[in-house]
Amino acid sequence: TDTVSETRSSTNVFAETTGGSGEGVLMVGAHLDSVPEGPGINDNGSGTGAVLAVAQRMAAASTERTVRFAWWGAEEL
Repeated sequence: TDTVSETRSSTNVFAETTGGSGEGVLMVGAHLDSVPEGPGINDNGSGTGAVLAVAQRMAAASTERTVRFAWWGAEEL
């Protein structure tokens, strides 16, 4: 295998519903980055788009539990 060990910086985005309890939080997430073989939105555009669409629809919804949304910036590397 080829391996690399180094320190890297990354940015993640988190959001959560205002309603619901803090117990039993439902986590929904996807990664924003891509691999060198398939750079750009083609790598996980459907996953990040789906999470965003669910978050938009749930913005006005009332839930029993808190729903937390995440987009990770360094899943691949």
